Amino acid sequence: MVKLQPEEFHQALQQGIGRTYLYIKKYGDSQVKDSILYYCLNHPAYDPQCEGGRADWLVSLIDLTGNQEFYFSKIIDGLIQSKDFWSTEHLFELCGIIAQRNIQRARIAIYHKFDLQEFDESWLGGYEIIDIERFEGLEYVTQRLGKRLCEEKDYWDDGGVLDYAYEKLGKVEVSQYLENVSKTNRYVKRYHEVVESRNTEKSSLNKESRIERIRRTYSLKKALSDIENQKYNFPYQYITFGKYATITEIELIFQKLLEETRKEQIIRYLWVFMKREVPRLDDKLSQFAVSDDEDIRHAAIWTLKLCQDNSIRDLAINLNQHPDDKFAVSSIGLFIKNYQSGDNKYIESVFSRIRDENTIHFLCTDLIHIFEENVFDTNILNKNVLDELLTSLLWAYENTPCTICRTKIVRNLIENNLIPQSIIDECQFDCVDDIRNLAREYEKNQNISNL
Repeated sequence: MVKLQPEEFHQALQQGIGRTYLYIKKYGDSQVKDSILYYCLNHPAYDPQCEGGRADWLVSLIDLTGNQEFYFSKIIDGLIQSKDFWSTEHLFELCGIIAQRNIQRARIAIYHKFDLQEFDESWLGGYEIIDIERFEGLEYVTQRLGKRLCEEKDYWDDGGVLDYAYEKLGKVEVSQYLENVSKTNRYVKRYHEVVESRNTEKSSLNKESRIERIRRTYSLKKALSDIENQKYNFPYQYITFGKYATITEIELIFQKLLEETRKEQIIRYLWVFMKREVPRLDDKLSQFAVSDDEDIRHAAIWTLKLCQDNSIRDLAINLNQHPDDKFAVSSIGLFIKNYQSGDNKYIESVFSRIRDENTIHFLCTDLIHIFEENVFDTNILNKNVLDELLTSLLWAYENTPCTICRTKIVRNLIENNLIPQSIIDECQFDCVDDIRNLAREYEKNQNISNL
């Protein structure tokens, strides 16, 4: 492999790409120690809420360095000092692995940090205590949280600790254990009773179908009220309403969108159509898509991504050639349903015009959708388009900050037999289990076919 420069290693480590493992295996950590330590102390994921943890993978890198004592000591100290939620969760996971290696200081740090209860997410650290001590750890955690339920009027617990214990130790075994402990421990009893009552409430809700519950929760009346009063500053509720709205409701929302003149209301009406195609195209949508207001333009582009029409491809080309980089980059999503052979030149032209991580992520998401939407023409492989879009997919592999996107990219490359051997080699050591498995299975099949 080509030796990475320190800044290249730092980026690859943040992404979780396997070339960092291969680098350390060959060259050690003398030139990259600061980067390894940085991502031990700070959660490396682009979106920690959606992406998996990386503690096991980082420890595998640390084991390669031979400097476990140095890194482990810094990680333990880092847990005590950490104030950021996601980094603290990350450090708990790392310390949990270290504690499993009989390093007592890591165990003490986990208990100490958990007892501080510094975060609204009061379960933080509880999972690691259960992993280390099993049933005794479960008793310790539920006693601490049960004490809060008894003494703090506004304290609320989501029951995640109990769900985790069910998964790790068995539901019957956990229930029996807590029932026995509850006979003499009022805090454990309180926790068990409160969480079980909430689980019962959840079960009764599940009797109603998911779509019925969504339609009841996000009614037309509520959607119109929320749009008018700007209740939500993010699109989730409006997207959810749009996905399950009736045709009549969608027609009404669309008509109100075309008549609306206020910025905030326009944006919220557009959000309804982020996952639901508009009933028909209208010139007003194209006007929104070239608006000088970035928020309106962004929402309109998302809406038009779902539509197929020659006018949208023309709009994409015009935006692509705009002198403003933000306009140019926003054009790419419009090719998802409207790509024609040769349009790769427009797509590739924006790669050098991107300035920030979020834009790269959204662009890579569009590139994946363009590839998946267009490489097959009526279920027949379109070889010309496949070759044209390979450059974009490889660029997305190198640049996406998101492991979920990288997994989709690797799967597409493998399924279409486009993946270079160098990527297969490093994917076998990627931070993502699914990517490692895909690469190893591919390598195995290639070896069998070459016999």
